[in-house]
Amino acid sequence: MNKWCKISFFLGLIFLFLTVFFILQRYIPLTLAKDLYNQQNNNVSSNPLPLEIIIPSINLDLPVIPAKLVKGKWELSSFGVSYLIDSDSSDILRSNIFYGHNWPNLLGNITKLQLGEKIIVKFSDGFIKEYKISAFETVNPEEVSILFNSSDSNEITLYTCTGFLDGKRFIVRAMVLY
Repeated sequence: MNKWCKISFFLGLIFLFLTVFFILQRYIPLTLAKDLYNQQNNNVSSNPLPLEIIIPSINLDLPVIPAKLVKGKWELSSFGVSYLIDSDSSDILRSNIFYGHNWPNLLGNITKLQLGEKIIVKFSDGFIKEYKISAFETVNPEEVSILFNSSDSNEITLYTCTGFLDGKRFIVRAMVLY
């Protein structure tokens, strides 16, 4: 084998492994990462944070990763649902915004949800809240009005990409059950 054949062979192997890695990351739930995250972040603070989000109807059970806006961009996790920590203390942003990739192992299947289905959120203080899906909306990325504060703080918003080349945003709203 000449030098260029060997280089091509090794580059092909590298690209093959990277392709397999990205496919697995997108389609296989990372329960080990979820368990490690929950063990590290299972602390109780004065302001309890969500630790886990569960949607039984689509078999979704994921860790919630605290995130914020950094230089106008949303921090995004590839192994859980991001929770905008700025949202629970801001006068501008809607309360309780959960967002993530539309991958099948993350929020990709929320488009299959139906009105009235349940969403469960577990908090760091041990409290569990149940929410009932009340609305769906598909908007353009520049339509940010859905992120502005509503009059009801007992609502959560799930937010992910959808459509051709992720050109739209899919929003699920749910109200707390008492």
